[in-house]
Amino acid sequence: MLYSLSNIGEVHFATTDKDDFLLKCETLYNDVSDESWESYTNLSELPSIFENHGYTYLQQDQNKILTIDDYNKFVNLYFKLQQHNPTINFDNATSLVLASNRLLNYYNDETTKWLNDTEKEVTLLNEIVGGNGFDQLEFHKSFRDTYGVSIY
Repeated sequence: MLYSLSNIGEVHFATTDKDDFLLKCETLYNDVSDESWESYTNLSELPSIFENHGYTYLQQDQNKILTIDDYNKFVNLYFKLQQHNPTINFDNATSLVLASNRLLNYYNDETTKWLNDTEKEVTLLNEIVGGNGFDQLEFHKSFRDTYGVSIY
């Protein structure tokens, strides 16, 4: 499994070692928590505590077998998103990878349609949430706050 913790577009850390992940959570907890935060008795409680305070905890199966088509979609999506979300450092790139993964896992059909559009007639937001501008704005803001990635 790949464990990651992010907040408002910043990936704090991502690792495949759960014990290492929980130790990193403990360090971050000690750095950012105050008296308003819940206390914990077991390190495994920390991801939930972080989620209660606006952080995003993701657990992905990194052993998922990708077909060549899936891999090509992932790479194409990464580079298409990068046009509007420049990757200037490791954290930006990691955020873009996590956002690409999220879009393909939860909105595969919509994302595939957008990727295959060579005439630029399809927008990703329209495919995911429909034509209502307010719904598109809310989804865009939520996605941007979570992953630090803008989608259009």
